[in-house]
Amino acid sequence: MNSPSPGSFPSTDDLAARYGDVRRRENEIALASERWAAVEANESKWGVGAFCHHDGAVLLIRERGEWLQPGGILEPGETPAEGARRELREETGVEAVIEDLAAISTQTFVDESDPSKCFEFYFVTFLATTTDPTTSADPGLDGEGIDDVAWLDRIPENAFERDLLVDLFRSVVE
Repeated sequence: MNSPSPGSFPSTDDLAARYGDVRRRENEIALASERWAAVEANESKWGVGAFCHHDGAVLLIRERGEWLQPGGILEPGETPAEGARRELREETGVEAVIEDLAAISTQTFVDESDPSKCFEFYFVTFLATTTDPTTSADPGLDGEGIDDVAWLDRIPENAFERDLLVDLFRSVVE
């Protein structure tokens, strides 16, 4: 898999080779047509996230009833690690140190009403730590829809990419 790269962003293969032992995942995500159109319209095909751990817990956010790692779209001019650190700070208020790249996910988004409409999105997950676990009382940027931010000592059943989060939790936190 040699993905297209915006600007100077490396391919997924180059990124994995640079960091060594990186989990690779591929999945297909079906979206309702209106949500698919909004996601597909985004010019960036790269997302970044941070699996931030501290004192036996992991920092997750809750949106629309689902727990997930803090993350979002890589902005122009950012390195992937810078983007993950920025997203973590914006969504949780936590400043962190990026330790390593943990996973690269290739997500194929498909329009539920027309499966011929699809595109690939690449999401990289970095491991991060913090010395100050204090979270923001008002998480996220305006309009992001983050309902909660919490340090959790287990991965909830209703977590997005739960298998990956459980794997990271077991290898990094426990």
